[in-house]
Amino acid sequence: MKKRIIALTLSTCSSLQLYGIDSLPWFSEVYSSRTSIGFNYYYFNKISGSLKDCSYPSNNYLSFIGTGFTPNQDWDVDFDLELVRTPRQNYSFRSSAIQGRYRLLNDINADPISLVVGVNIRGVGSKSVKDVSSPYASYCNFEGTLSLGKEYAYNDSWIVRWSALGALGVANQGYPWCRCEALVEGNCDYNYRLGVYSLGYFGLRGRDYVDVHHFTGWGKVLHQSVDVGAFFRYKFERWGGLKLAYTFRVYALNYPEWQQSATLVYDLPFSMF
Repeated sequence: MKKRIIALTLSTCSSLQLYGIDSLPWFSEVYSSRTSIGFNYYYFNKISGSLKDCSYPSNNYLSFIGTGFTPNQDWDVDFDLELVRTPRQNYSFRSSAIQGRYRLLNDINADPISLVVGVNIRGVGSKSVKDVSSPYASYCNFEGTLSLGKEYAYNDSWIVRWSALGALGVANQGYPWCRCEALVEGNCDYNYRLGVYSLGYFGLRGRDYVDVHHFTGWGKVLHQSVDVGAFFRYKFERWGGLKLAYTFRVYALNYPEWQQSATLVYDLPFSMF
C-alpha cells in the first residue's frame, strides 16, 4: 500500500493546471515541491454585451510560472506569477497569487473520495484590471475553493480519475462570482495521459453590458462563460512532464465570445527525500 501511495502522489501534478496554482484534490508527496512554467495563447474577436464594438479582435500572449510545496500529508501551498501581452498593454505584469489548501479526505488512503478546501488571494496589475482580456474582477481577489475527486487504480498506478472544483470569490470592489471545473482523465500508459475538462465562470451581479472603453474589471459585470477543452501530457522518466491543452468557449454572456486558447506547460516535481 505504501508503494502505491508514493507512486500515485508523485503523478498528481495538476492535470488541469492551465495556469500557476493547483486545483486537483490530490497532493504531491510530503516534503516535495513542484514548479511549472507555461505559455498560453488565446484569441477572441467579439465581446458579448459590448456597448459599441461589434468586432473586437484580440490576440493575447500569457506567460506564467508556478511553484508549490507540500509540508505534510494534509496541507499544500501554491504561488504563481503571470505576465501578459495584449493589444491594450505591452508585455507586463498581469497577476500573482498565493493559495493554501487543507485535505479533509484522501481516497488514496481508503476514504471514499478525496476532498480538499482552500483559499487563494490574487493581486492584479492596474493595466490588467482595465483590460477586457484579463479575467479578474478587480485589484485584490479572494476565493474560497472546494475540490473533490476519485482515482481508480490498478497495481501501482491509477487508470482513470475524475475531479470537480467549486469556488466562490469576492474582490475589493464589484460583486461576487463563482467558478466551477470538471475533469476526467485517463492514464493511457505510464508516460502518457489524456483528459477532457469543462470550466465555468459566472458573475453573480452587476451591469448587463460591457463598456470596453471605460472598463474597470469583471467584478462590475454580470458575466457568464463556459469553456470545454482537452489535453495531452507526456511524462519524462526523471524530468517532469510536458502538457499541451486546447480550450474553446462554447457560451458567453457579457464576456469575450468564442475564445480559443492553446496552452503549453512544463512541470517538474522535486522531492527532498
